[in-house]
Amino acid sequence: MSEKIKLTKEQVELVEQYAVFMEQTNLQPAMAKILALLNVADETELSFNQIQDTLGLSKSGTSQAISHLLATNRMEYKTKLGDRKRYFYVPIHKWKDTASRHFDGLEKYRNLNHRILAQRSKKTKEFNEALKEMTEFLSALHKVYTEKIK
Repeated sequence: MSEKIKLTKEQVELVEQYAVFMEQTNLQPAMAKILALLNVADETELSFNQIQDTLGLSKSGTSQAISHLLATNRMEYKTKLGDRKRYFYVPIHKWKDTASRHFDGLEKYRNLNHRILAQRSKKTKEFNEALKEMTEFLSALHKVYTEKIK
């Protein structure tokens, strides 16, 4: 018995567009489609079978994608009393924590670039200027983030 959920034509288009965008950020296609579905569908919590049937993915492909998304904290699940199924969802309520992890990584990258600039040869002026400009941009971005979020 199929557990395919109903999506409007616009929702199907959005799932496809979101998935393509996520693939461009180096996410595997099955993972990208699952995240897209969970973000676009009217139901915010979907079972394994609903995900698999709606997206037309294989059982192993769905399982591997879900395992990776869970391991990377891009997805979480909950259970319901009297139901053995797991219901998967995007932890959108944790967006500030996610943003903070990304900006902490950018801050480490910025600091590393400062150290690199300090030891670089003066012979590579064009490269050094581009690296300095990027590092200054990351500093400005971090400042805005710190003022708005933290």
